[in-house]
Amino acid sequence: MIRIAILLLAVLLGLPVAAQTFPAKPVRVIVVYPPGGTSDAVARLLAEKLAPALGQQLVVENRGGAGGAIGMDAMAKSVPDGHTIAFGAISPLTLLPHVGKVPYDALKDVVPLASVMYSPSTCSRRRPSPARISQRCSRRQRRSRARCASALRASRRSAT
Repeated sequence: MIRIAILLLAVLLGLPVAAQTFPAKPVRVIVVYPPGGTSDAVARLLAEKLAPALGQQLVVENRGGAGGAIGMDAMAKSVPDGHTIAFGAISPLTLLPHVGKVPYDALKDVVPLASVMYSPSTCSRRRPSPARISQRCSRRQRRSRARCASALRASRRSAT
């Protein structure tokens, strides 16, 4: 999966400026979350693998905050020459514009390059727990396990 993502990113990064020598300078990768998380680790791994393929250094910069809006805004306001890309979850483009004001237009300022990874989120509790809410959550989860499994399979198919 990572090999496919690396190949796809390498191809897509070169499309907008194919007439020029690309990249003409180091590529800036803005991780829209703070250092140390999953997005940061994956972005650094991809940057390390993409650098030889592109023949240019990829500089990873963390611009976390506001649920990814700060980093996405930095990318949206960068020079549109293909030398700056953002790395993060899809929520700064799909969720944040609907729940609050963001300083960028997700439809006009951003062009998605590739789906790179799948990172599920979970709801967990300590076992055993006397909390009623977690017991209700567990009962609901057991009842809807088949629906959850079906949705998970569908999302995995759409990600490939």
